[in-house]
Parts: sequence; C-alpha cells; structure tokens
Amino acid sequence: MNKLIWLLFTTITVVVVLLVVYIISENTGGNSKNGVDNFKECEKAGGKIAESYPRQCVLAGQVYIEEVDDLDKGPENTSYMIDGESFKLVNGQAEKEVAPGSASKDLVRVFSVTPDVDLDGDRDKDAIVILTRTSGGSGIFYYIAVAVRVEQGYLGTNAIFVGDRISPQQVNFMNNTIAFNYADRYPWESFNQGTSVGKTKYVTFTGSSIEEVEKEGLSVSVAERLMKRKWGKCEECDSVKVDVFDGENDTSYASITYDGLKDDSKSGLRIVNVVHNVNNNWTLGDTVKKQYQCQLDRGQQEFGDEVCI
Repeated sequence: MNKLIWLLFTTITVVVVLLVVYIISENTGGNSKNGVDNFKECEKAGGKIAESYPRQCVLAGQVYIEEVDDLDKGPENTSYMIDGESFKLVNGQAEKEVAPGSASKDLVRVFSVTPDVDLDGDRDKDAIVILTRTSGGSGIFYYIAVAVRVEQGYLGTNAIFVGDRISPQQVNFMNNTIAFNYADRYPWESFNQGTSVGKTKYVTFTGSSIEEVEKEGLSVSVAERLMKRKWGKCEECDSVKVDVFDGENDTSYASITYDGLKDDSKSGLRIVNVVHNVNNNWTLGDTVKKQYQCQLDRGQQEFGDEVCI
C-alpha cells in the first residue's frame, strides 16, 4: 500500500514539474517555437528592423538586438544613422570620403550632449545628442539624435535634420518629448545674415528610434483673417492675396500682397508678418518685411525693398 501511494505521489510530482516547465517556456520563449531566438532569425522571419545602432528587430512584441563588437562607453563613441547612412563615431567624430579618391571628407561631429536623461523609463542615464555634418562645402548641417544606455554601452539612434548654419540653444525633455530650441534666419535672408528667428524642433523617442512630432501648421484662412484685420481689405486696389510660407511648429510667416493700387507712387505692396502659435491660438507677431512695386518711372517694376519715389 505504501509503495502504491509513493508511486502515485511520484507520478503527480513529475506531471506538475513538466506542466510548470511547459508554462514557463511558453511565457518566456514564445517565439522560440517559431525558430526565432536572435536578431538574425528575427530579420529572416520578416521582423521590423529599427533604424538604430546596433540594429534592432521587432517581431511579435519581442525585441532582438544585433550583436556587435564595437559598442563603446559613451554617446561620443557609438554609431548614428544620418540620412540612411551609419556613422561610427570615435571620440566624438567620424570621417568618410565623399567619393572614392576625393579630397573632400564627409565629417560628422558631436556638437553637444545633454546627459542623464531617462528617455525610456528604465532609470538609466540616456543622452540627447546634437550632431553636425559637413561635406567640404559651406554648409554646416545640424541633426538631433539619442544615445540610449544599455548594458554594453550606448545605442545610437537615427538622426533627424534640423537646419543649416543655425545657432543651437537649449535642449529640454518633458512628457516623452524632446524640444530643441535654436535660432534660424527668415526664409528670404542669405546665410550671411545672423540668426535671429527663434524656432523649436520637437521629437519623441519610440523605444528604438526617434520621430519628429508634427504640429498643425498655420492655415491660409486663419492667416487671411489675421492679416486683413491688421492691414485692411482691398478697398483701393485691384486684388489682394494672402500666402503662408515656411511654417514650422510654433512659428510661421504670412504675407499679404496688394496689386493694382490706386496710388501715384506704388502699384503694389507686400507685407510679411511672423505668426506665433500660443496655446493652439495663432497670433500675429512682428512685421518683418515690406516690399514695393512702383508705378512706371517711379522705381523698381518688380517687388523690392526700395521705397517708390
């Protein structure tokens, strides 16, 4: 009788252990039964490849990181994807030939690092990185990227273009959104002009890459209402037209053009204003430009900055 009880107890114990092992394997290795245990297998199975370094593959809710040998210990010593091309930085810079045998170099440098930012909620010290890229010309192109802290070092993400020859200012992180403040020029100004227009680029970290946060721009109907309220309707001209241009995030520009003015001196007038988005309400800002089209023999026949005589 004792032997029978012992045999029954042993059988039940074995069944319970096998059941527990099966449950654990189902919960922790759900993809293994489909033959997916690493990055290469995930990629082969059609997983989504994230634009990061090292690359990451996402399949059925699981993330597989590509194994690499050159993960270093700082945001200045990892790789970033810029315009679809990977740049491996060493001591804050990376250099490639623009073309085989060319003397011109494609140079990427770290401009600034904002450290100790927890971007992914794991309490690690991630970093926001501003990069510059030059290729032998006069342009200095600025990008924003992220370096995510992992056990081996830092994972660099894709980089998002911000502007050419801008003046970087503050970088802030709040509510899972990165705000990069910088100064730029008006659309009609040359690069010889100083930067005086405040702008902000907003990006968000998705877990493996960053994406630009698109905000609704200024509509022509809203701009028309604001500009006509400020400058008046077409009462002594043939036509009036309102345009919106270079709208980005919280700052845009609106122009109002009067043609066929009943005036002895000028036949046309164009006025440009800055328009700001304050708490989702567009408000008219400074007048930044006035241009004149003159009557015959009274000055320039195309719109220009000179006042008609």
